[in-house]
Amino acid sequence: MVAYERIDVNPKFIRYRYYPENDRKYAPGTIIVDLENKVINVEEPAEADIYFAHSAEELQMMRDAMDAERAEQGLPAMTDAEFPFEGDAACYIYATHAIAELAKQYGR
Repeated sequence: MVAYERIDVNPKFIRYRYYPENDRKYAPGTIIVDLENKVINVEEPAEADIYFAHSAEELQMMRDAMDAERAEQGLPAMTDAEFPFEGDAACYIYATHAIAELAKQYGR
């Protein structure tokens, strides 16, 4: 779970503070909704956020292992929609969840 709250609003952007697990004993992160360019980004990660990074090779190995397990169960391989990674992947776990919720609110 991630908690977030609006802290700054102007015609160009809206800034949010976010808290992983709603734990306020750690420094929060900030997310900015750029209204002009219609993008949402992490401005500063929260102290307790978790950085996730995998190379394209690691992700392909993960997908191959999952497809092998599915094959054993008689299921088809995953589609690109089910496993949408191309290339390297990196993100902050909690910020990504907050951004997804904000994107719903702002129609992104």
